[in-house]
Amino acid sequence: MATPVVPGATFRDDFPKGFLFGASTSAFQIEGAVNEGGRGPSIWDTYAREQDIRHSVALLFNDRKDFLDYANLCFTEFGDRVRYWITFCGPWSLAYTGYGTGTIAPGRVASSSTVDTFAARSLLPPDLTFCQPYRTRIHRDASGDPGTEPYLVARHQLLAHAAVVKLYRDNYQNTQKGKIGIILQQIWPVALTDTEEDRAAAQRCKDNMLGCMKDFIGSRLRPFTDEESLMVKGSYDFIALNYYTASYVRDAPEVADGPPSVVTDPRIAFERIDEIDDPSLTRWESLTDHWRVSYYQKHLSYLKRAITEDEVKVKGYFIWSLTDNFEWGASIYSRFGNAYIDYDKGYARHPKLSAEWFRVHLLKPSQR
Repeated sequence: MATPVVPGATFRDDFPKGFLFGASTSAFQIEGAVNEGGRGPSIWDTYAREQDIRHSVALLFNDRKDFLDYANLCFTEFGDRVRYWITFCGPWSLAYTGYGTGTIAPGRVASSSTVDTFAARSLLPPDLTFCQPYRTRIHRDASGDPGTEPYLVARHQLLAHAAVVKLYRDNYQNTQKGKIGIILQQIWPVALTDTEEDRAAAQRCKDNMLGCMKDFIGSRLRPFTDEESLMVKGSYDFIALNYYTASYVRDAPEVADGPPSVVTDPRIAFERIDEIDDPSLTRWESLTDHWRVSYYQKHLSYLKRAITEDEVKVKGYFIWSLTDNFEWGASIYSRFGNAYIDYDKGYARHPKLSAEWFRVHLLKPSQR
C-alpha cells in the first residue's frame, strides 16, 4: 500500500509543541463479550438486543452518588496513569436522542411513531436519519415527555459532571497532576439561504446543541440554585468537542404547532444532501479510503491555520475512530474506523489507507 503523502500536507511537527494526536475508541462499541469477564448488562444491551418482551425504563435523577462512587473508584485505581479525565462524552446526545427522539437508549418517546414523524418533517439532524431498517427494530418506551425530560436529563448530567470535577479537584488533582473536562457535541449548521431567518435558524441550532434557549423552553427548564450555579461555573480544565458532519438548516416556525419537544424547540428543519453509504462495499474498496485521507489532510490544514492565524487555543485532535465499530443507531453498517473489521471472518483487523496516512503524519521528519 503506497504511503499517502501529498505536497503541502501537514505533519505532526507543524503543530505547536505538546499538541496531542490520538485515535478514539469506545469500549461498548468494540468489545462485545456481553457475558464474559464479569461484565454485567448495560442499558444499551437491553435496548439493542432483540427479544419478545418490552421494557419500560423509569426516569431516575437521584443517582449522582453512584456516579461519584464510580468516578472515585476510577481516580483511585487509575489516577496515577491517566492525565486527562472526561466526565461525559456528548451529554447532548443522551438527552436529545435518549429522551427526545428515542433513537438511543433508553429510548423514551411520546409515541412509537414519534421519530418517524420527525424524520418525515426533516426535523432530525442528519446522523439520526440513516439506517431505517435498524431504527424500526429498536425497543422504545412510549411513555416519555420529549418537551421536559431531555432538559431534566441534561441538567442532572451537568450537575453530576460538576460534582465529579469537584471531587477530583478536592482530593486528587494536586497529587495526580491530571486535568478534567467534558466532551460536548455539535453538528455544524449552515444556513440554507442567506436570509436573516435562516441565519438565525443556524445560530439557534448551535445554541440548541451547546446550550439551551430559555425563550422557547420557558418553565420547562428548571433553574439552578445559587449553590448549583457556583459548583457548575468553571467546572472544567478543558472542553473537548465532537463534530461529525455539517448540515443545511432553515427557519421552520411551523414546527411549533404541536406539543413541546426538544426536537421542535429550535424551530428549525434540516436540509440534507444524500450521500452513498453502501454496506456492500468490498473489503478492498473499504480499505482504500481516499476520501478519508483527503478529509484528514484538508481538515488538519485548516485546524493548523485556526491555531496559527486566528490564535484558537486547540490542544489536540483525535480521529474517530481507531477501528470500525458498532455505531449505535447505524449498527455496524457505517465504517468510520481507520482499521477495517471483517465481521464475517473472526473480526480480523485490516489497516485502511487512512491508518497508514495517520502513521506517516505522526512521524518525525527524520523518519519520513
